[in-house]
Parts: sequence; C-alpha cells; structure tokens
Amino acid sequence: MGQDAAGALTRDGLLALALTQMPASVVVVFDAEQRIVLASGSGLASRGLTSEMLAGRRASDVLPADRREAYLPALAAALEGRDTTLEVPGFGSDQVFSVLISPVRGSDDEVVGGLFVATDVTERARLLERAEESEARFRVLAENASDVVYLAGSDG
Repeated sequence: MGQDAAGALTRDGLLALALTQMPASVVVVFDAEQRIVLASGSGLASRGLTSEMLAGRRASDVLPADRREAYLPALAAALEGRDTTLEVPGFGSDQVFSVLISPVRGSDDEVVGGLFVATDVTERARLLERAEESEARFRVLAENASDVVYLAGSDG
C-alpha cells in the first residue's frame, strides 16, 4: 500500500484503499485499446474477481457474453468522448446497478481512456417501483370513484 517514510498513507495509497471499500461498487479504468488499467471496488469480490485478474485484459474479454451488447457500444462512446449511463440487473441476483461509462481525458483534453463506475442502486429501484405501484392504485381509485375526493394540506 502506498505509504510514506513515516508510515502514513500517501494520496495514491489512500485513493486505492477508498476504491476497494466503495460499498457494492466497481470502478474500472481502461485505456484507448480498452485494456483494463485499474479495477477496484467491493463489487469485484461478489463476482469472484480481483484487480490482478483483470489488469491488462481487454474489457471485451472480461464481459460476460450476455452483457457485451449493452456495454461495448458504451465503452466505444467513452473513447469518442461521450458519457453513457445504463441501469442493468446484477449478475445472477436481484440487484440493480447504475453504470456510468465516461471518457478520461489527458492534459491536452484528448481522450486517453475511459472510466466505468457501477453502483448498486437496488434499494432506490425498489422504492421507485413501490411508488409507481402506489400511484397506479391511487389513479385507478380516483378515476373510478363516484364520490368527490378532496385532498388538502394542513393549511387548508
């Protein structure tokens, strides 16, 4: 781990430690040939992966076949300078992930690679689904009620 002579964490060491502890997340940095330069996050372990297993491999070789259709155009878009956001199901689970795939630019603003950040948004997705179900039930009630329904706030 990156530590200075006094044993304190360096900036790079602290960043590496923080990335490994991101809750249910994966961060991947890839170069212009889509080779993985850095892979980190607690979400790797849930798939039985490590940073060392992924380093240097092409993203297309690492992605499961059923995910390539969604991810490969987004990786290419990042290398063309465009962001892509996807919401995808977890691998073999009921989880939902929000994935941001974005360009990484060098000092001359030229795209030199990309960033892939996947974050578990399962709870948010479930809450949204419940809210939509509740809204649909309320709409059916309001559209089919023969009485007048009046909703007022505490201020009248």
